[in-house]
Order: sequence, then structure tokens, then C-alpha cells
Amino acid sequence: MVTQFGYYVYRPIEFETANYNRIGLKRRLNENLFASLTLKSHGAAAEGVSLGIGYRL
Repeated sequence: MVTQFGYYVYRPIEFETANYNRIGLKRRLNENLFASLTLKSHGAAAEGVSLGIGYRL
């Protein structure tokens, strides 16, 4: 499980609040490869969903 709480220091476009949270899941596919699916939101207003693929050295 992945969680992140953040604050925008620079916001050229005002969108909701300066605080945001990101919640998601990360899954290891093998020893070095992983995939993640996260949701970024401002309170109860969702901003976007992201899919990530990574390689750990």
C-alpha cells in the first residue's frame, strides 16, 4: 500500500486546496520489476489516477 500527503508550494493555477493525498497499491511482479496504481485527490475531489511501472536496481 502506498500513501503520500503533500502540499503545493507553487500553484500557478488554483485548483481546490493546496493540500493533496495519494493512495494506492504497489505490486512486485518479480525480484526487480513492480507496478503501481494510485489515486490523487484533494479531500473528496479526485484529480487523477496513475499507473506506474518501475525497475528496482
